[in-house]
Amino acid sequence: MVLWGQGTGGYISLGTAYLDRFKEEIQITKFIDTDNLKAYVDTTINGNPFGTTTKPLNLVNNAGYSNDFKLAVNMGGALGDISWLEGKAGEPATIGFHVLSDPFAPFADGAVIVPTTREFVVSVSGTRSIVERANEVGLNAKMAPANAEPIFVNLKNQVLKTVPIPFPTFSYKGAATTLSTDNMYPFVTPGNRLEAGPWEWWDTTTLKLVVAGTNMQLGSSYDWKVLHSNGLLTNPNMSKAKAMSYIDTMMMVFTPRAYLELNLATSTEQVISDDVVKLKVGPNPVADRVYIQSALEHKMRDIALYSLDGKMVRGYANIE
Repeated sequence: MVLWGQGTGGYISLGTAYLDRFKEEIQITKFIDTDNLKAYVDTTINGNPFGTTTKPLNLVNNAGYSNDFKLAVNMGGALGDISWLEGKAGEPATIGFHVLSDPFAPFADGAVIVPTTREFVVSVSGTRSIVERANEVGLNAKMAPANAEPIFVNLKNQVLKTVPIPFPTFSYKGAATTLSTDNMYPFVTPGNRLEAGPWEWWDTTTLKLVVAGTNMQLGSSYDWKVLHSNGLLTNPNMSKAKAMSYIDTMMMVFTPRAYLELNLATSTEQVISDDVVKLKVGPNPVADRVYIQSALEHKMRDIALYSLDGKMVRGYANIE
């Protein structure tokens, strides 16, 4: 199991990964209301961190099911406090992605800012600090071989690991740090332009319909033009093509590390190389008919033909 979240979802994936002890991890100074000396998080209302107690704001779901998962992925979220990540047995590995100039969640150690009012909320640890800590305490040890693969994202990340962060407000353990570390990937925008989620996109046709339906149902007066322009403030030049290029980069980082962390190499599916299968496809180029052949001892099970945009246009099952 992998728990992957972006923005607020990133806070959830990381919190679920590392927040497990209420008194020690929530009842610390920054989470205490100093006016009445009470914790901001009230377990009598919210329930325990695992959601296994019925309280006014928590309905127990799927009681008895395990909360364990192997890998947490964060896109632009943060961790409430770095002390939650301890490196103990049962804590998952973590991979992170973050825009250096994210105006809402800190890239390393820094402040959470309310998007609408720009008010300070609390100091937390962002992607750069979280992944560094996970590397230090050994949670990411299984993924180490993936960092050595000579692919573009790794080669670029090796360079970024040596570049100091230009913003003095970001630090790790109170000291200046660099743009990256193993098992993460930072996105640096041109001129450090403010961006929060460049991997997001929307189309105005759907937006108009959703807003109209919402206004009709709730009696509200949302303006799709305002929502659209506000979205562009932290995602300029928004488009599906732009978003997909970011997602493609993140998948290049995620996939080999997940392969190692989830022990997919030792799964029941045997991995066989092309030279053993002796796969042949021809002629090349092809006009209207293509022949596919494998070694006699390695029978084909299924064949799928995909277009360049990733759509399966023809499939043959149970060939044997």
